[in-house]
Amino acid sequence: LEHGDEEIALNKEFETKYETWRNVSAKVASAIPQDTTPEKSEVYALINSEEVPAFEDARTIIDKLSDLMEARIAAAIETNNSRFLYLQIFILAVILAGVYMAHKFNEYQKAKIVDPILSIKDAADRVASGEKNVKVNIDNKDEIGELGSAFNNMITDIDKSFIDIE
Repeated sequence: LEHGDEEIALNKEFETKYETWRNVSAKVASAIPQDTTPEKSEVYALINSEEVPAFEDARTIIDKLSDLMEARIAAAIETNNSRFLYLQIFILAVILAGVYMAHKFNEYQKAKIVDPILSIKDAADRVASGEKNVKVNIDNKDEIGELGSAFNNMITDIDKSFIDIE
Protein backbone atom coordinates (compact mmCIF):
# COMPACT_ATOMS: atom_id res chain seq x y z
CA LEU A 1 0.00 0.00 0.00
CA GLU A 2 1.13 3.49 -0.71
CA HIS A 3 1.28 6.11 1.98
CA GLY A 4 -2.02 7.71 0.88
CA ASP A 5 -3.84 4.35 0.70
CA GLU A 6 -2.54 3.45 4.13
CA GLU A 7 -3.85 6.74 5.52
CA ILE A 8 -7.27 6.16 3.93
CA ALA A 9 -7.39 2.63 5.41
CA LEU A 10 -6.48 3.96 8.84
CA ASN A 11 -9.11 6.69 8.59
CA LYS A 12 -11.75 4.11 7.58
CA GLU A 13 -10.73 1.85 10.46
CA PHE A 14 -10.87 4.82 12.84
CA GLU A 15 -14.30 5.88 11.56
CA THR A 16 -15.61 2.31 11.96
CA LYS A 17 -14.25 2.05 15.48
CA TYR A 18 -15.56 5.52 16.30
CA GLU A 19 -19.03 4.67 15.03
CA THR A 20 -19.02 1.45 17.09
CA TRP A 21 -17.81 3.37 20.13
CA ARG A 22 -20.51 6.02 19.60
CA ASN A 23 -23.25 3.36 19.38
CA VAL A 24 -22.03 1.59 22.49
CA SER A 25 -21.66 4.88 24.36
CA ALA A 26 -25.16 5.93 23.39
CA LYS A 27 -26.55 2.62 24.64
CA VAL A 28 -24.66 2.92 27.91
CA ALA A 29 -25.73 6.54 28.35
CA SER A 30 -29.37 5.66 27.65
CA ALA A 31 -29.19 3.03 30.39
CA ILE A 32 -28.37 5.72 32.91
CA PRO A 33 -31.46 7.00 34.78
CA GLN A 34 -33.24 9.83 33.02
CA ASP A 35 -32.01 12.78 34.99
CA THR A 36 -30.90 16.20 33.88
CA THR A 37 -27.52 16.44 35.50
CA PRO A 38 -25.02 18.68 33.72
CA GLU A 39 -22.60 15.76 33.43
CA LYS A 40 -25.17 13.65 31.58
CA SER A 41 -26.12 16.52 29.28
CA GLU A 42 -22.45 17.03 28.45
CA VAL A 43 -21.96 13.34 27.78
CA TYR A 44 -24.99 13.24 25.48
CA ALA A 45 -23.75 16.34 23.64
CA LEU A 46 -20.34 14.77 23.09
CA ILE A 47 -21.82 11.41 22.00
CA ASN A 48 -24.34 12.97 19.61
CA SER A 49 -21.85 15.34 18.09
CA GLU A 50 -21.24 14.72 14.39
CA GLU A 51 -17.61 15.66 14.79
CA VAL A 52 -15.04 13.06 15.63
CA PRO A 53 -13.90 13.94 19.14
CA ALA A 54 -10.33 14.52 20.02
CA PHE A 55 -8.73 11.85 22.18
CA GLU A 56 -9.14 14.02 25.30
CA ASP A 57 -12.87 14.49 24.57
CA ALA A 58 -13.32 10.75 24.04
CA ARG A 59 -11.49 10.09 27.28
CA THR A 60 -13.74 12.65 29.03
CA ILE A 61 -16.84 10.93 27.66
CA ILE A 62 -15.61 7.54 28.86
CA ASP A 63 -14.75 8.91 32.33
CA LYS A 64 -18.09 10.66 32.69
CA LEU A 65 -20.00 7.61 31.47
CA SER A 66 -18.06 5.54 33.96
CA ASP A 67 -18.93 7.94 36.79
CA LEU A 68 -22.61 7.97 35.79
CA MET A 69 -22.70 4.17 35.62
CA GLU A 70 -21.03 3.91 39.03
CA ALA A 71 -23.72 6.22 40.45
CA ARG A 72 -26.44 4.10 38.87
CA ILE A 73 -24.91 0.88 40.17
CA ALA A 74 -24.60 2.38 43.67
CA ALA A 75 -28.27 3.43 43.55
CA ALA A 76 -29.29 -0.04 42.34
CA ILE A 77 -27.28 -1.69 45.10
CA GLU A 78 -28.90 0.58 47.70
CA THR A 79 -32.38 -0.25 46.33
CA ASN A 80 -31.60 -3.96 46.28
CA ASN A 81 -30.20 -3.79 49.81
CA SER A 82 -33.50 -2.27 50.96
CA ARG A 83 -35.45 -5.00 49.19
CA PHE A 84 -33.14 -7.64 50.64
CA LEU A 85 -33.67 -6.21 54.13
CA TYR A 86 -37.47 -6.42 53.69
CA LEU A 87 -37.08 -10.00 52.46
CA GLN A 88 -34.96 -10.88 55.50
CA ILE A 89 -37.56 -9.34 57.83
CA PHE A 90 -40.36 -11.26 56.08
CA ILE A 91 -38.45 -14.55 56.32
CA LEU A 92 -37.70 -13.91 60.00
CA ALA A 93 -41.41 -13.20 60.64
CA VAL A 94 -42.38 -16.46 58.90
CA ILE A 95 -39.82 -18.41 60.94
CA LEU A 96 -41.04 -16.85 64.20
CA ALA A 97 -44.66 -17.61 63.27
CA GLY A 98 -43.63 -21.21 62.54
CA VAL A 99 -41.86 -21.54 65.88
CA TYR A 100 -44.89 -20.09 67.70
CA MET A 101 -47.25 -22.47 65.89
CA ALA A 102 -44.98 -25.44 66.69
CA HIS A 103 -44.95 -24.41 70.35
CA LYS A 104 -48.76 -24.16 70.44
CA PHE A 105 -49.09 -27.54 68.69
CA ASN A 106 -46.69 -29.05 71.25
CA GLU A 107 -48.80 -27.66 74.12
CA TYR A 108 -51.94 -29.11 72.52
CA GLN A 109 -50.33 -32.53 72.09
CA LYS A 110 -49.06 -32.46 75.65
CA ALA A 111 -52.51 -31.63 77.03
CA LYS A 112 -54.30 -34.21 74.89
CA ILE A 113 -51.82 -37.11 74.90
CA VAL A 114 -48.88 -36.84 77.27
CA ASP A 115 -50.65 -35.53 80.39
CA PRO A 116 -53.41 -38.20 80.33
CA ILE A 117 -50.90 -41.01 79.81
CA LEU A 118 -48.79 -39.69 82.70
CA SER A 119 -51.97 -39.57 84.81
CA ILE A 120 -52.66 -43.25 84.02
CA LYS A 121 -49.04 -44.15 84.81
CA ASP A 122 -49.22 -42.35 88.19
CA ALA A 123 -52.50 -44.13 88.98
CA ALA A 124 -50.96 -47.50 88.04
CA ASP A 125 -47.99 -46.77 90.35
CA ARG A 126 -50.39 -45.94 93.22
CA VAL A 127 -52.30 -49.23 92.61
CA ALA A 128 -49.00 -51.12 92.53
CA SER A 129 -48.09 -49.64 95.92
CA GLY A 130 -51.36 -51.00 97.37
CA GLU A 131 -53.68 -48.02 97.20
CA LYS A 132 -57.34 -48.86 96.51
CA ASN A 133 -60.12 -46.88 94.83
CA VAL A 134 -57.73 -45.14 92.45
CA LYS A 135 -59.47 -43.37 89.55
CA VAL A 136 -58.16 -41.33 86.62
CA ASN A 137 -60.10 -38.37 85.28
CA ILE A 138 -59.56 -38.17 81.52
CA ASP A 139 -62.12 -36.19 79.51
CA ASN A 140 -60.75 -37.02 76.05
CA LYS A 141 -63.22 -38.41 73.55
CA ASP A 142 -60.56 -40.39 71.69
CA GLU A 143 -58.43 -43.50 72.25
CA ILE A 144 -56.69 -41.91 75.25
CA GLY A 145 -60.12 -41.32 76.84
CA GLU A 146 -61.03 -44.96 76.13
CA LEU A 147 -57.75 -46.05 77.75
CA GLY A 148 -58.61 -44.00 80.87
CA SER A 149 -62.11 -45.56 81.02
CA ALA A 150 -60.64 -49.05 80.57
CA PHE A 151 -58.15 -48.34 83.38
CA ASN A 152 -60.97 -47.18 85.71
CA ASN A 153 -63.01 -50.29 84.81
CA MET A 154 -59.98 -52.50 85.49
CA ILE A 155 -59.47 -50.90 88.93
CA THR A 156 -63.18 -51.35 89.69
CA ASP A 157 -62.96 -55.04 88.67
CA ILE A 158 -59.82 -55.52 90.80
CA ASP A 159 -61.55 -53.89 93.79
CA LYS A 160 -64.58 -56.24 93.31
CA SER A 161 -62.23 -59.22 93.09
CA PHE A 162 -60.57 -58.26 96.41
CA ILE A 163 -63.98 -57.85 98.02
CA ASP A 164 -65.06 -61.29 96.75
CA ILE A 165 -61.83 -62.86 98.04
CA GLU A 166 -62.18 -61.31 101.48
